[in-house]
Amino acid sequence: MGAAVSRFDPFAIVIDPWNALEHTRPQGMSQTEYVGVSIERIKRFARRRRVHVVAVAHPTKLQRLQNGEYPRPNLWDIADSAHWANKADLGVMVWRKSGDTETEIAVVKSKFYNELGRPGSIRGIFDETKARLTVTNDGAGMR
Repeated sequence: MGAAVSRFDPFAIVIDPWNALEHTRPQGMSQTEYVGVSIERIKRFARRRRVHVVAVAHPTKLQRLQNGEYPRPNLWDIADSAHWANKADLGVMVWRKSGDTETEIAVVKSKFYNELGRPGSIRGIFDETKARLTVTNDGAGMR
């Protein structure tokens, strides 16, 4: 990754999805410890190379509610570790109900308000054929 940053000078790197990477966890290290160490290494790399790094991590299997729908996930629902909630500088969730086109994008954690902005959400209709979100509610006035 370092060579690519030196050669191409990108603004951002996206690891999508996190679980598709080949992970070699040291013997005796728990999954939670491994994720925590990995996040710290990514943050150090990003600061040193002055590049924004995004890790896309998916939630565990969510349990259906009594009404048959799935709950809106949060950072604590991300697979493998609570460190995704604890150590992230910015946490963004993208969610839509099964079979629905209305999509919510929510910034649920923002460690540095001045640079990254405050938590909030927008809603829109996602068009899969164009991979475009048409905003229907920009979150103004929502808290």
